[in-house]
Amino acid sequence: MSALIGFELIKNKNIKEVDLAVMLQEKHKDNVPPDLIFCECKTYKNFTSGDANRMIELGTEFPNSILTFATLNDELSEDEETEILRVVNHFRTGVGHRPANPILILTAKELLPDDLWDHFSEYKQESKPYHRYNDWIGNLCEFSVKKHLNVKTWGEIQSEQWEEAMKKRNETTQDTQATE
Repeated sequence: MSALIGFELIKNKNIKEVDLAVMLQEKHKDNVPPDLIFCECKTYKNFTSGDANRMIELGTEFPNSILTFATLNDELSEDEETEILRVVNHFRTGVGHRPANPILILTAKELLPDDLWDHFSEYKQESKPYHRYNDWIGNLCEFSVKKHLNVKTWGEIQSEQWEEAMKKRNETTQDTQATE
């Protein structure tokens, strides 16, 4: 893991401030490129539309990067939920096992847990063994979005789309067989 704290990205004379960027390589995934993670960090202030817009710009400029909203507040305000959901929905495209840019939401509950060695205990209850070995950070993103924004995970959306496509295919096949 490599980290860069508090820096600016400049493109076409536009300056974008970044609180934290991390390159993360999962242990058992040497054949997969590391994840680039951008973090918008707040102590006790709220995330704003400007923060959401900046994350959308970063995600657009760096496809497949993980965009993180981290706060020391125990929970998100309604306005924060609205802004972060806008970012989530902006990047919920694609056909792979992850959306275009996964979003990770961390509050004080994840950052400062009662048990120092158990940061993501509530997500472990939802996770299956394959989550840990296939794409743990990607799945943490989805679990955090589901918990904090009360929306479906990318996997749930993909499953529903697949089931709908199979239903249409089966209906078409049945209609074709009935006309023969």
